[in-house]
Amino acid sequence: NAHRVNHGEEPLFPRESEDFFLFVEDNSERAADRVVEVVSERIPRKFGLDPLRDVQVLTPMRRGDAGVIRLNEKLQATLNPPASDKIERLVAGRTFRVGDRLMQIQNDHRQGVYNGDLGVLMAIDLEAQNLTVRFDGERDIVYEFADADQLAPAYAVSIHKSQGSEYPAVVIPLVTR
Repeated sequence: NAHRVNHGEEPLFPRESEDFFLFVEDNSERAADRVVEVVSERIPRKFGLDPLRDVQVLTPMRRGDAGVIRLNEKLQATLNPPASDKIERLVAGRTFRVGDRLMQIQNDHRQGVYNGDLGVLMAIDLEAQNLTVRFDGERDIVYEFADADQLAPAYAVSIHKSQGSEYPAVVIPLVTR
């Protein structure tokens, strides 16, 4: 279907598809709940993919029940819930929790990270007031809490922000609202 879309053709929705599925919901809140289910349960079960590393939710809007902001809240709560052994901190209006999937949202030439780079929050040092984010599975960047506004949750990102990126699995909610 990706090749069909690239050639300007309508996608096909065969009853028994191997890798392309359509789930119809009648409102955006149920669509958001379905996205969480598909990412956290169906894709890992069917394909053996890790929902934190291998699955990216792309959405055309930032606001609304199926937008970036709300989906990031729901996906963080499901994929990386609070735990007594997990440090978290409210910084720059966002709850950062060790294990979160994050995106660099502006270029930082000094640190060598750029708008759209994806990473994982590895550590929060409450005493030193900083966050350590691992990019490319190997490169750790330390952010002072004051610089945390360079980071955004990345369980779900806008289609615009994802341009040029590739992922093993993608989930896209399309709603009429």
